[in-house]
Amino acid sequence: MERLTKTHGTRCCRGFIALWVIVRFFLSSQSAFAFQGRCNRELSLQDFEQDLAQVHWPIFCGSVLFGLEAATVWEHASEYARSGYAELSGVAYLSRLVSVQTRGELRRILRSGSSFNNQYDYGEIELLSLQVGNKAFNPTRLSLGRLRLPFGVNYGFGGRLIKDLIDDRYFKTPDNSVVIETDNRDQFTLALGFGEHFETLNYASNLDEDSLDASDGKHFVTAWTGRFSYDMAAPEGTKGIVSVYSDNVSRRRYGLALVNRQKSDDQIQIEFVRAFEFSRDNNDFDQLIRVGYKSGFRSGSSWWFQYDQARGLYQIVTIGAEEELQLDRYAESVLARLSISNQRDAGQHKVFDRWFAILGVETRI
Repeated sequence: MERLTKTHGTRCCRGFIALWVIVRFFLSSQSAFAFQGRCNRELSLQDFEQDLAQVHWPIFCGSVLFGLEAATVWEHASEYARSGYAELSGVAYLSRLVSVQTRGELRRILRSGSSFNNQYDYGEIELLSLQVGNKAFNPTRLSLGRLRLPFGVNYGFGGRLIKDLIDDRYFKTPDNSVVIETDNRDQFTLALGFGEHFETLNYASNLDEDSLDASDGKHFVTAWTGRFSYDMAAPEGTKGIVSVYSDNVSRRRYGLALVNRQKSDDQIQIEFVRAFEFSRDNNDFDQLIRVGYKSGFRSGSSWWFQYDQARGLYQIVTIGAEEELQLDRYAESVLARLSISNQRDAGQHKVFDRWFAILGVETRI
């Protein structure tokens, strides 16, 4: 939550109104695009019930996600937070080989306590890219535009406010990128990416001055990444992932992950990331360890557990549950979510520094 910037609230409200108008247009439109509900990044062979020659391009696939969350934080004094968010994602399949993908988010967070009352508005286009190739038909695909470079998994359970507690430094990459991905259809996938952007760094020693933009003190960062994933024959539904990151401001990251998804839809995730900043005088490193489990939905309910440890910073333990509400007439899915988190900062002698209780509801149309 701390990394969100404070802006004028009217911008966020206008954004929500504009988003809703766009959604209503697509839901009622009889244009050449087909609104298909929840959107997958790739078409699959099962999406075509007729010969490809008879498919009418373009095809539009889209979804909208709305959510509300309320949180209570206990430390030395009570603090309260409320959050509303909307996420719009879509893919326009221009042909069998070419597609345009997009995803954007709008958020508002209100925080209040005994001595403060703050509002944070946040809006970002997280993905806007052109992709040549489709996983259903082509072993190799090329994507370029605004997208993150391939590194790690970075999939946590829980809502937006829980994710705000986790430092993004371990997975942050330039978002103006080119990514090439290839697979052998059965076992492995290899993704390589190159990207660049301007970034404000929290250290300045031993950096190449040619990368510094004197107008605002930001550095021009160029980076490359690689990610290799391998589907293991045993145990069931298990994938191993190895990642590497390097940039021109002396930062390196290495990641290992193990992800298991069973036929019952139970998920297990173990991830390890070690990050080096060689411009530091002591050549120290940062490290993240994440262990998580989420059960599949049984009788409309699911629960999860997640543990995050950032070396020298914090430990966060979260347990939560979701209930699927039967409102199919109005939305594709409606979830009610409750989670309890305990956070302990490094160097403190208390068992836990902070407790978080978060209640939320989320709907997708």
